[in-house]
Amino acid sequence: MNVINLDTGGTVFRESIIFFTEGTPVNVPNLPPGDYQLFLEFQSGGSCSSALPFTCPCEPQTVNATIPEYVPTSFESIVGYTCTEGSGVIFAEGANGVAPYQYEIIDSSIPSNIGRTSTDGIFTAADEGTYTVRISDSCGNSADGAFEVTPYLPDLVANCDASGTRVTLMANPVPNATFTWIDAMGSTIQQGTSNELIFDPFNPSQGGAYTLQVTAPGLSCTVFDGSIIIPSNPCNSSIDVSKVVESGPIYNNVTVEYTVTYRINAQNSGGAAGSYSVTDTFIIGNGFTLNTATLAYGGESDGVDGAILSPFSSGDTIIANESIAGLRTESWIVTATFSVDEDAIDPLQDCSNGGGFGNEITSSVDTDTSNNTACVPVDIGNLEITKDGVYVDSDSNGLTNIGDVVNYIFVVNNTGNVAISNVVVSVSLLGGAITGPASGDADGDGELDITETWTYNASYSIIQTDIDAGQVNNLATVSGEEPNGNSFTDTSTDPTPCFTCTIDSVCVDCTLTELPSTLDIGLTKTVDINIAEVGDELFFTISATNNGSIAANNIDISEILPNGYDYIDYITSIGNYNQITGQWAIPTLRTSQTADLIIRARVVEGSDYLNTARLIGIDETDIDASNDEASVEVDIRGIAIAKDGVYIDSDANGATNIGDSIAYTFFVTNSGSVDLANIIVSDSIIRRRYNRAC
Repeated sequence: MNVINLDTGGTVFRESIIFFTEGTPVNVPNLPPGDYQLFLEFQSGGSCSSALPFTCPCEPQTVNATIPEYVPTSFESIVGYTCTEGSGVIFAEGANGVAPYQYEIIDSSIPSNIGRTSTDGIFTAADEGTYTVRISDSCGNSADGAFEVTPYLPDLVANCDASGTRVTLMANPVPNATFTWIDAMGSTIQQGTSNELIFDPFNPSQGGAYTLQVTAPGLSCTVFDGSIIIPSNPCNSSIDVSKVVESGPIYNNVTVEYTVTYRINAQNSGGAAGSYSVTDTFIIGNGFTLNTATLAYGGESDGVDGAILSPFSSGDTIIANESIAGLRTESWIVTATFSVDEDAIDPLQDCSNGGGFGNEITSSVDTDTSNNTACVPVDIGNLEITKDGVYVDSDSNGLTNIGDVVNYIFVVNNTGNVAISNVVVSVSLLGGAITGPASGDADGDGELDITETWTYNASYSIIQTDIDAGQVNNLATVSGEEPNGNSFTDTSTDPTPCFTCTIDSVCVDCTLTELPSTLDIGLTKTVDINIAEVGDELFFTISATNNGSIAANNIDISEILPNGYDYIDYITSIGNYNQITGQWAIPTLRTSQTADLIIRARVVEGSDYLNTARLIGIDETDIDASNDEASVEVDIRGIAIAKDGVYIDSDANGATNIGDSIAYTFFVTNSGSVDLANIIVSDSIIRRRYNRAC
């Protein structure tokens, strides 16, 4: 077998094939593109099939072949659509190179899809997102294609023949998909792989709403199932130019201007392309001045091919000869700024009688002039807020302490002439905006109407700083928006001002809520020995605790030892003790703070062993006198004996002689304050013991 390059005339391959049978492939490697001739000469008998491009019987044969220039592999198409059942599907079709192809997702905003491969270019379960697919051919060459899996849009285009009787509606194609066209009665009028719906002839009555279903057979994917509009005039343009207020007016405190944004919409409901021009005129009320006006394209896919004027003045033609395709809509943004002389405006003037921020357009091809004017009225809103605070003893302990609250009532009124939206009451002391209103929104529309009064409630937990100050200072603000978007605020006033409170020089409008200044100094006293004897030393501990909500100052406590004790010395944690006057002076005692006085004394014979401490002085007012005195009494062990003797003439002989006697009487006295037991009286002369309890 010889292979000859017909372009050069040279033999590029020669090989002998032994025992070759019909259908045996022969590989000729490394042949460049060009024209070639294959010469086959048989050296022995054999049989040939008439289906081969050689003549039979087996004689020397020739056949010509062309090897084309290699074109690198690429994508014929690559698209992706979401499915109404969920997820999506990717259709990729290769071109050039050498088939078969291998497809692989090499990048995606859905990481779980990266690395998936396919031999037919179809990927199911591909969620909406961005993708990059690589196609590789049998020669190992590859190309990458980036695209998005997005919802399918039909984007109908109508083509008409010259007579206007045959109309072809084309939807965006989807590879290997089935297109089902259903009329308003639910009847299927066409189903197949064609993305074209042909009316021949077309009748205007055939226009209207249809349902288009686009499915990918075998993939369980409905690419589109929705309503489409077939124009009743597919072979001509039908352009409606309209205007609406897009936003505003927005007030700028710096420039003292209102900004209003209008949108001009141009909709071609016909099937054929057309063009239009627009003239723009402002209609504004008394006291209004147009400062600037600009025009910008709305950003739709058709783009700009006409002449536009920006900035412009009222009455200018701002769009000239702008084309628009059939069944398309595009828009333009007009931004205007105005000044308003509030003294010159007519409050009775609104959009119905030439007032407000009005704008009107005209177009010679306009099919509907009823929607050519857009206007936003002048709205004046105003808010008034009052705030009242009431102290509440939360734990009902009679003390002003941390955790008690001030309950606030906020009342908001609309003093303007329009409903106010986005009403927000803010209190910095409470951390910002508070919830509400609790009542007053009679119609439940979330707007403060001029006939409504809204009430808000909130509570504030007092802290030690408030207690020390004796009052809580609090200011609220209310903000809202007029229907035109202007925002404004008001600060609160107090309907029941506190005349005994200290005015806050930084916040003269603050609501001042007075807190009861509760102070209670509680005294306790203990002794380390409860039963003592004369001569014993003991320690008295007197404790003074501030149970109140504010600091106590210049506290004087009387601690005078009774005559049953002799003073030795003292120590104190706070203040000084004067043992002569018996007065303990404490300069300051903070809330919940305790001061201790420890006195060392000796028990002596006396008549009073009840030691009492008393609160006798303080700068503030002590609200609880029941704990202003504390006492402790030490029981004293003591015993005394007296003995009386009387001579007795035992034999009554009138003479003192042996055998006479003396009768003794012993008087034992409990000189202490506790009972004594097991009393023993001993006498060395009598040498007897007498036991008796006393």
